Parts: sequence; structure tokens; C-alpha cells
Amino acid sequence: MSIPEYLREDLRTIWLRYNGLVPDQQLREFIAVVTGEPQPDRGPVTVQDGAGLDFIYGADPNSGTQLVFIELESALHWAPVMVAAEIAGTWGRFEELDPGATSSSLRESLAERSRYPDFESFRDRQPNWDSDEDEDADAARDEAEQTEAGLREAYADLRCPDQRGPLDDDEVNRSDFYTWESDGLVEFFDPNLEMCNTMPEAIRRKVDDYRDAGRLLAALERVRESVVEEDEDDDD
Repeated sequence: MSIPEYLREDLRTIWLRYNGLVPDQQLREFIAVVTGEPQPDRGPVTVQDGAGLDFIYGADPNSGTQLVFIELESALHWAPVMVAAEIAGTWGRFEELDPGATSSSLRESLAERSRYPDFESFRDRQPNWDSDEDEDADAARDEAEQTEAGLREAYADLRCPDQRGPLDDDEVNRSDFYTWESDGLVEFFDPNLEMCNTMPEAIRRKVDDYRDAGRLLAALERVRESVVEEDEDDDD
């Protein structure tokens, strides 16, 4: 039986929320009925795609004392992206340093919300009608010197990301993404939000002090999750 990906994600959320709060076998039987997939007696359920929920943890750099627990899989995905965003300096270099397609996806997300997502849309007077009207950006197009060089110069002078999409030479820093995320323009990695979304509900209900590593580790072990401590020598 094949189920939609969104439903698998919903079931994974249910597993996280109720693991440790309701009888384990009852929860596994529920997932088996919905998915049509036999569930193992112990270990990861099938909606976890065969992988256990492994955590990596370390001190929250903002507080210095509170611990942050992040899914290892998520950390492995986002760590190189975060480093690249911090050291790249420009969008072009960011995409060169990013080993995956996350940087390109972030760039596309910003462009899709701008008045002129790319140079071609600016040149051809085809603004993004889903964006807010921007008389200044439209006027810049009409007033630009009607040559390739003149239009490109006028496009580069527009504000990013509200008037145009990012260009290779545009400066970018990791802190920019948190601003854009708060504005609803991109989805970027937030360790504390990630922890809220993945920490089993059974633990969140019992542990109110995220500075007590021993208590947290013991609680995670009770719901059969594994944890790896972040290397203190790791800059990120």
C-alpha cells in the first residue's frame, strides 16, 4: 500500500508526539493500519524510512547554557549549508561552496517573491504579478537606457529581494537568512525550532530545564532514541 508523502510525515509527527505517552504496541498497530505496512516490534517504525531518530546535541550559542538537540540527519544536511552561508560573502560563492542544491533553492525562493525574479523578466517588462506592486521598480525599467548594458545596470540597482532576485555578486551572510525567514521569504534552519519539532512530546512534557544533560539523555534513552554529543572543538 502506497500512501502520500504528506501522510507519512503526519504519521511521523504522531509517532514523535505520542511515543512514550501511549502504549508502544498500540501506537505501532495504529501506524500499521494507516500505512498497511507491518511494523517492527521495536526500533524505527516504517514512516521513519528505516532510520532511527538520532540526535546530536550541544550548547545553544545564544544562551551558552541551554542545550539544543537536533536530529543528526538534519544536522548533516544543514551544517555545510550554514558554513557556506557564513563564509561565502556573495551569492555566487555561496552556490559554489554549497555541496547540495539548498543554496539554489533559497535563491529561487527569494526570486519568486520579488517584483522582477530575473533579468529577463525585467528586460521584457514581465513583472511577477504575485508580488507587491512597486512603482519604483517599474519606473526604473522604463527609465533605463534601452541597451543590454543599460538594462543590466538598472536591474542590478534594484533592491534585493523585494524588487529583484539575488545576483552572483550580491553580498550574503548567514544572518540574512534568519531575517528573510522571519519575513516568510525562505525556510532556513533554526536549531531551536528544529528541536521543538522533533523532540518527542513525552520528553518535552517531563523536562523543563534544557540545561540538564543527564536528565535529557536518560529521558531520550527511555523512548529508545540515540544521542551523539557535538564535538566541542567543532566551530559550528
